[in-house]
Amino acid sequence: TLSRMGNGDAVRWWCSVGAVVKRNEWLRNVKAILQESPAIAKERKKLRAVLVREKDLEEVFSYGWGKGGQAVNKTRNCVQLLHVPSSYTVKCHATRELDQNRTIARDRLLDKLEVLVLGKESKTERKRDKIRRRKAKQKYRARQKTSPGDSVTPTHFEEGE
Repeated sequence: TLSRMGNGDAVRWWCSVGAVVKRNEWLRNVKAILQESPAIAKERKKLRAVLVREKDLEEVFSYGWGKGGQAVNKTRNCVQLLHVPSSYTVKCHATRELDQNRTIARDRLLDKLEVLVLGKESKTERKRDKIRRRKAKQKYRARQKTSPGDSVTPTHFEEGE
């Protein structure tokens, strides 16, 4: 397949393969650490220390966008974080303050990495699952109101929850 690619395409392909290998290696190391001491996954500060190290982050500051006129367009308060081992990128321009945007970007990156590493056990996924169950329950109850003769019970949520 490399013979069909142009020189630049081959370089990009090898770089992307290298990034995937590095991400898998990093993920394997983090999962090994979490298997040795599973209590780390329950405390957010300890999990942050394992997942996000400052030396693994590349930070870029750029001009903002949106409402605010010159105050937004002239200051570099937008933060773009790249987590090198996982190649995840987060962009944040939630506030006018650079320090607040840096903190928010790190929190968002931690949420993404937590979902990558912990999967269904992550805080974000548990919250999404709770919302899914609530909506399914509401939908089921609405159906029961409109057609009381049906006795179909949903299979995707528990009555005790």
